[in-house]
Amino acid sequence: MRTVDKYALVKTLFNEFNVSKSRIINLIGIKKSSYYYWVKEVKTQRDIENEILYDIIKSIWQDSRKTYGAVRIHKKLRKLGLEVNIKRVRRLMKENQIKSIIHKKFRNYNKSEDIKEAARNILKRNFDTEKLNEKWVSDITYIWTRKDGWCYLSSIMDLHSRRIISHKVGKFMDIKLVIDTLKMAIYKRGDITDLIIHTDRGSQYMSKEYRKFCAKKGISISYSRKGNPYDNACIESFHVTLKKEYVHNENFESLESLRSRMYEYIEIWYNNSRIHSKIGFTSPNE
Repeated sequence: MRTVDKYALVKTLFNEFNVSKSRIINLIGIKKSSYYYWVKEVKTQRDIENEILYDIIKSIWQDSRKTYGAVRIHKKLRKLGLEVNIKRVRRLMKENQIKSIIHKKFRNYNKSEDIKEAARNILKRNFDTEKLNEKWVSDITYIWTRKDGWCYLSSIMDLHSRRIISHKVGKFMDIKLVIDTLKMAIYKRGDITDLIIHTDRGSQYMSKEYRKFCAKKGISISYSRKGNPYDNACIESFHVTLKKEYVHNENFESLESLRSRMYEYIEIWYNNSRIHSKIGFTSPNE
């Protein structure tokens, strides 16, 4: 066998079986220095394509704040007109140690069915919609700042587009925060005929002020059952994503700083650019 054929055999065996190159080189009986010199000099068309594809994959990954995994990167490549196999994308990402910074999955709490109460669950986990302003979901989450301690983010999502149509950041998790968030959503959307808004049973949402405000606007209120986070899974999942993709990797100086950076993440990134699996891997704005 010619020496150059032996070099090619090393590369083939390594790619097929992922065995140590040093072991293969010793087994075949060629010089390591000569082989590695040959590798640097000789590039196949496939090698060149992989180098170009890797640069594009890395760019998409960095633009996603390092949150996209192989599935979303593959979808973006397809949108760019690149017909590439997802297995190839996964292999290139693995070889170059490109991976999503997200590790944990959203989990349900396994609690028993709660007894029937007066507050109705109109939504009943039916997250399907036919139009905008048909079903909104809302929730509050907390975020730590160095100067102002715990601050609170109130968000409202339209289930039709999965867009966060309104969000407010405040120092207190009170009724004013949730009503101000709802007022902003109504101001942005205008026509809310036959709207249902679903929340958990937090004291802010169960308050007389909140219920009175919704009744005045003609909004039907729906509540989750106790101990059933999946009843409001969409907005809870958004807050989990927000924390895993952004909050846990950042430090926030103050309430004002948090407001500014939440606007950047939600309005510029999440609504405008981040692709969503539930809406056909498009962004909410799309």
